[in-house]
Amino acid sequence: MTPPVPFPVFGLKTAASFMNAGVDVLTLCSHDSVLPAFTALNTVLSRRGATPNAFKVGQRSEQDFYTWIETHPVQQAAFHRFMEAQFASLPTWLEAVDFEAEMGKGLTDSDVAFVDVGGGNGQQCEAFKKLLPQLKGRVVLQDRPEVLDQALLVDGMEMMSYDYLTEQPVKGARVYYFRQVMHNNNDETCIRILQSQIPALGPDSVIVIDDKSLPDDKPPQGTPGIEYTAGLSLAMKVMFDAQERREAQWRELLGRAGLAVKGIRKFTKFGDSAIIAAKN
Repeated sequence: MTPPVPFPVFGLKTAASFMNAGVDVLTLCSHDSVLPAFTALNTVLSRRGATPNAFKVGQRSEQDFYTWIETHPVQQAAFHRFMEAQFASLPTWLEAVDFEAEMGKGLTDSDVAFVDVGGGNGQQCEAFKKLLPQLKGRVVLQDRPEVLDQALLVDGMEMMSYDYLTEQPVKGARVYYFRQVMHNNNDETCIRILQSQIPALGPDSVIVIDDKSLPDDKPPQGTPGIEYTAGLSLAMKVMFDAQERREAQWRELLGRAGLAVKGIRKFTKFGDSAIIAAKN
């Protein structure tokens, strides 16, 4: 029997960092936030008609997860530490894309090279600047004001308050980047997010969605990563009433939003992918 694929934090460089990440996700994130949602799932599925998602029912709250966690600083800190540890342990989208050759030709200092939409603490902007220190063009982090207040201080990174359900104010950037945003939202909300970006797209602009793209056909038993991705998709259901998506679902979703898929570049065995789209 093929053993289950471990949770993807094994790239951490020390046993202590691995253990700390495990404590954060299991004790603080999973026990305090995810477990109540799972216990409420049967109740939610048995109800007819519109109902709050399982996270809200489990927490007896009207707040979504990201609003709730802002009022729970211990869980919030654990969540951010785990996300940072997970990111540090895996390849990134920039290993699947030659940014300078494919997206960065002809950039000037005044052009916008990279907009991280809903980018949290700026970790992706920091990685972008470190990998491409000589690249011309501006780098912009967008998120809610209360999130930006806790962002990393990254040399050359601009910060902008922005609600991604409203029209994108930064026009003509080369890349509008969404990391693990779409899997937190249902199809209709994703379409609203994407259509809010379209008026800003210039002739050289693309949208890059950094999310899982799962195979359309059921993978054989023992395929690396299937236990983790199946569990994560179920977690998206209970936490956000959303899901991880197959390649065909991505193509359909982006088409409904008025976008064409230019490429899907997988960069981990867990299905993490750079889904590149542009205006039709």
